Amino acid sequence: MPINEDPEYFKTRRVMFLPLDGTPVRMVNYPSQAEIDLRKLVFEDAHKKRMHKRNDQRTREEIQVIDWTRIEQFIGYGRLDAPIVFVGMEEGLADVAALHSDLLRRSQFEQTMDVKQAHQGIADGESLFTDSPRRQPTWRVMADLMLHFDGRKFSSPKERSSARRAYRAKRLGRKDGDSMLTELLPYPHRNTGSWLYGERFSGREAYTAAILPRRIKLLDDALSGHSRKAIICYGRGNWPDYKRLFSEVLNWRTIDRFECAEWRGAKVTLTDHFVSKYFNTDAELDQLSAVALRD
Repeated sequence: MPINEDPEYFKTRRVMFLPLDGTPVRMVNYPSQAEIDLRKLVFEDAHKKRMHKRNDQRTREEIQVIDWTRIEQFIGYGRLDAPIVFVGMEEGLADVAALHSDLLRRSQFEQTMDVKQAHQGIADGESLFTDSPRRQPTWRVMADLMLHFDGRKFSSPKERSSARRAYRAKRLGRKDGDSMLTELLPYPHRNTGSWLYGERFSGREAYTAAILPRRIKLLDDALSGHSRKAIICYGRGNWPDYKRLFSEVLNWRTIDRFECAEWRGAKVTLTDHFVSKYFNTDAELDQLSAVALRD
């Protein structure tokens, strides 16, 4: 080691260290005080940025909590005063692994939403609205009925299929359109056999018992608040629950595979689920529209 007690000596740019036998080993660069101060400032600045980023991330995580009340108060996609309303039992779920982010997105919903805007941020949602949208069999049937409502005519099955695909991607459930899509129950699922919300309810039965009465009141207010041409409820297994929504109706009549009634000026139709085998052909779709849009 250099034999020098002067602190300034060790601030010089280069110091040679010698072993006991005097053989040079290495040269060491010592920074100047100015360099030390600069490095300290850079380190402190970087540390502050890291802490700020970490705190900002914590803040975002604290803000991004699931708002169950907002989810349960959601009415549906489209125009609140739309003349045509489709009522299902519960919305599907594209990816169970993305459920948490899906619910966070739904926690930002207004009571009614444009369907395309709402699906921005939902797993695989945006692929429903491209020029070549992914398959969505439930919306396929809805779109076909809406084409009937618009009075559209087609020269071939291919032309009709193309129009149907374009309608569901560009017009169905839009805030400036003629349809509203709603559900009796608010939590999305892949199927009725699964239960994904154990932190909220012990099971589907408890969930339905607690939520369905409130949802029926919510939808009753929404549906009766505007004039409707037709209300189509799909899913045969849920017909008893749909009838609770129209409790004033005393007389339901059967037309083919459908049950029908009049409710506050609207034609109400209960039908099989739109993904069932009863809506595969154009003739079967024509039959649905003839009943649902009956004079």
